Amino acid sequence: MRYWIRFNKSTLGPYTPEQIRRQSMFTGDTLVCPEGSNDAADWRRLRDVPELIQEPRGMPPPSPPPPAKPKDRKDLAKLIIRALGG
Repeated sequence: MRYWIRFNKSTLGPYTPEQIRRQSMFTGDTLVCPEGSNDAADWRRLRDVPELIQEPRGMPPPSPPPPAKPKDRKDLAKLIIRALGG
């Protein structure tokens, strides 16, 4: 589905959801309307249309927890043996 955008007193588009998500000038308060709609009630805030919500970019996945630290030499030996497949 494509959407019309109301921006700076102009109607722009229609745009695909991906095109809209790539534009940093549109905010959650930007008004959007599905292409083909003739009803003024179909204009909604961008943040209220799930497929248009911007996914966080550049966020790396969370790091795994650090490996358990051995308490003493026996625990260290066990970890080494386990790591070597023994």
